[in-house]
Amino acid sequence: MLLYGFSDDIIIELKVEDYDVDRRTLNIEYEHNGQKHIFTELPYRLAKEIEDYLCLRDAKKTEPFFVSRTNRKIDNGYIKTTLDDIKQSYESINKPKSNIGKNQFTATGLQKYAIIQMILSGMNQSIIMDFTGQRDIIYNDCQNHVNIEKEINRNLYINHMIRGITTYELV
Repeated sequence: MLLYGFSDDIIIELKVEDYDVDRRTLNIEYEHNGQKHIFTELPYRLAKEIEDYLCLRDAKKTEPFFVSRTNRKIDNGYIKTTLDDIKQSYESINKPKSNIGKNQFTATGLQKYAIIQMILSGMNQSIIMDFTGQRDIIYNDCQNHVNIEKEINRNLYINHMIRGITTYELV
């Protein structure tokens, strides 16, 4: 779920009823009063893993989606511990390269990776922020990374975009 860019709060607050088995969709609420939703279609493999997980848990609809091994609602600490376990497992199989300066196994790092991919594919900023639950600081950091990666020439880009606006020819 972190590879969708969701904030920890969105992951923690998911309920079993937010997943529709028949449609393979996950209902993401992006306003706290529950009035706006995004129904995210999940790839078959992830949907299958979720179904297996829910069967293994024998979960009730009103329960939290993710629970710890002791059947308690997860928290930020649980997510960090899980990522640390994944990192240890990964490093035991793959020797870590000494030139890697950043820890790739943090929730924020994975969320930023997902948001960068969304930006690169042309997704609208407000939609990304609503969908992921991330705010300005993380989004702007991701956008700066994309700008550097694409080596955007702002002059050419802005002129290109302005020429595409209908009112350009009217002036």
